[in-house]
Amino acid sequence: METKPMILLTTSLLAYIFASFQFLYFPEIARAIQKEVSLDTRSGISTYQDAESARPEICWLMSYPNSGTSFTMKLVGRLTNATVASNYGQECIDFDKNGQEQRENMYENPSHERKPIPLFNESPNGPFLLNPERTLPRSYILTKTHCGGRCNECGSKGFLETPNSFLEACATGSLGTDPKTGTKKRISYDPSFVKKAIHIARDPFDNIVSNFHLEYHEKKKDSNRHWLQTYSNDRNGFRKWCMNLNAKYPFDFVEYNATFSPSIMQTIQEVPCYKLFFQIIQWHNLASHVTKELHLPSLLLHYEDYEDDFNKTIEKISTFIDISQGKGVAYFTPGKRYKHYFRANEIKKLKGFVVKLSTEKTWKILQRYF
Repeated sequence: METKPMILLTTSLLAYIFASFQFLYFPEIARAIQKEVSLDTRSGISTYQDAESARPEICWLMSYPNSGTSFTMKLVGRLTNATVASNYGQECIDFDKNGQEQRENMYENPSHERKPIPLFNESPNGPFLLNPERTLPRSYILTKTHCGGRCNECGSKGFLETPNSFLEACATGSLGTDPKTGTKKRISYDPSFVKKAIHIARDPFDNIVSNFHLEYHEKKKDSNRHWLQTYSNDRNGFRKWCMNLNAKYPFDFVEYNATFSPSIMQTIQEVPCYKLFFQIIQWHNLASHVTKELHLPSLLLHYEDYEDDFNKTIEKISTFIDISQGKGVAYFTPGKRYKHYFRANEIKKLKGFVVKLSTEKTWKILQRYF
């Protein structure tokens, strides 16, 4: 009759010891018990009850278009099964009740319940969750931005940037295109949210040809027969496209206040797409300036690193943004090199142009390609 209290006492003591053992030897269990994170998938991160703070910080993925942005975003997403983010709400994915992917123009259906989901409630203008059905990363969320100073069909005023305008563009995104005017709705957020940056560089020769390939696929998708008949998707089509851009949108050296010798100014205009080379140089100059001004720890990543040492590159990214590699698999397709689209004398002329325009840091980034 007197054994019951002893049994109860022994049971309680064992339970206490087991619970203590869990917290001592399985700290992830302890953290899971202590942590309660609420994510409202319709309005971003809403509440946190966590002594360690589960709110991820923003790490910009800064890249000139077609430098490896999409692959890097997919890589991190697949390795971690966590969401990444983007400045560009229109490209962010949401799902209907059946789990089907939806991509809608915010202008065409502004009252629809599916809207880009902001990462933070206090920042409704972005960044936005690219895969809101996935979990949040624990430390840093990779966030796509192309910043500014980039366009194919425009003159100098369309791409010349100051340090301030470039910084503003890095924290600017869009929410669809107005079908009446063809213009995008621009939205911006406070760049002080950003705590780190990955700066991607790619061989500018490959980069510019890839821009042409993207342009070709966009025109094909839009069934632009005249454009497709004018430019073939090969070296000849690329060179013709470039020369037409050179003629249609000549670079205003006076407006840029560039102190080039007359010989450089004359010869550089004979190089295919020389204006786009200027844009890439300006982009890297200003990207480095912005990360320095914001005191952002930054990681320089060359697109070719994926081909040269894939595993080491993954390790560098993982360490920088503090991610654990899961079971996801990602594959890199090598061989996207297009320097042969340019002649040897054109490459030589471009080298002098790049050296003249580049900051010391930008030349260190691009020197390997010349």
